[in-house]
Amino acid sequence: MTSSDAYEVKGLWFESTRGYVLRLHGAERLAELDRRMQAWKGVLLEPTSAQWYPEAALQRLLWVLRAELSDGTPEDFVHLLDEISVAGIGRFFRLVLSVSSASFVLRKSPVFWRLLRRGPGEHEVECTPDRVRMRYRDFPYFDDENYRLMTVGTVRGLLRASGTTDATIEIASHDRDSLVTDVWLRPRT
Repeated sequence: MTSSDAYEVKGLWFESTRGYVLRLHGAERLAELDRRMQAWKGVLLEPTSAQWYPEAALQRLLWVLRAELSDGTPEDFVHLLDEISVAGIGRFFRLVLSVSSASFVLRKSPVFWRLLRRGPGEHEVECTPDRVRMRYRDFPYFDDENYRLMTVGTVRGLLRASGTTDATIEIASHDRDSLVTDVWLRPRT
């Protein structure tokens, strides 16, 4: 078993959250959220998108965001994470996504995973005409509901940036260190 210390995340998540909170809630609210980050206090005030941070800092951020900026329901939290994800996608990248199909964007998600995460975790994608199955493994955070919801929110954000708004994202299964999601690209009959 691998130590959770082996997992790191790029600061892009913190930088995107900072921009989102500043734009919608202001500097005072950002400072309040940063104080709730405990051991990672300061990460929301001056994040660096290219810097690697412990995955535990993102786990704390998810907890703070759910408690402070959502009503706590899974639906509202997913919506918040979707908004932050879209806010974090640069203009050029959003343009590229807007001319790409949903299945193409999801097929490339393992590349995004490797750009944003460091550690033993793996992400694989299997496509059929109606469904994209996304498998994550060797990532010891999926017992935390916030991580499962973050996955749904970030996938929804990627899809929305590609112009797809009618896909259905379902968690098929999960355990401590794995997650399987199904993205239905067409309405299910």
